[in-house]
Amino acid sequence: MCNRTAFPVIVLLCTCGLLVHPGGEILSRTMHWSSRGVGGGGSFYSPNINPANSDEFSPFTGREGGGVLGREEYVSATAKLSHDGVHGGSYFRAALLVTVRKGWHINSASPSDENLIATSAAFFPPPGLGVTGVRYPRGEAKRFAFSDTPLDVYEGSVVILLRITAATEMKPGTYTLPVDISYQACNNDVCLAPATFRVVIPVQVLSPDVTPTPVNQGLFGGSTDE
Repeated sequence: MCNRTAFPVIVLLCTCGLLVHPGGEILSRTMHWSSRGVGGGGSFYSPNINPANSDEFSPFTGREGGGVLGREEYVSATAKLSHDGVHGGSYFRAALLVTVRKGWHINSASPSDENLIATSAAFFPPPGLGVTGVRYPRGEAKRFAFSDTPLDVYEGSVVILLRITAATEMKPGTYTLPVDISYQACNNDVCLAPATFRVVIPVQVLSPDVTPTPVNQGLFGGSTDE
């Protein structure tokens, strides 16, 4: 016999190779599933899906048309800077402000189980820019109906701090620093497929005769890089 895995919102019928809603509607065609841990941080199973085919994501979108549940639905992020620019040979601070939809959570950067999918930020600086001193906040131990032990998660607002350095030889101008934020969103009943979205940090390298102006001091005013 073929095993069947049931979720609160979808049912997998492996005999037909189809993903079927409990009401009988076919949501998507065959997927390949692999174990990703348990409960509120690594879904019971998560799909190995070809991103080029957006139809394969449709069970997880919550909207028409496909595409992974991402920024608009469950997790969003913006970048804030400590100054409006930086001189070559110096640095300034930045913060990624991540917002998790109410009623949902994502795992912290240091999950309580190694099988759970950590929240992470991957940086892709152009030549001359560097990223150092990345600091993730501590998670909060929360209990959920599906777990016998507390899980280390983020809810609400999350601030990831970092320092951006500019090489001495960098010419004045506007540069961009892409950041990929990876996470898995869960509520008390179900975990969605892991997702990644991109945030772009603008970096203005100033000429030596221009003084950087502090900005967002409500966020950076009392913090240090150490």
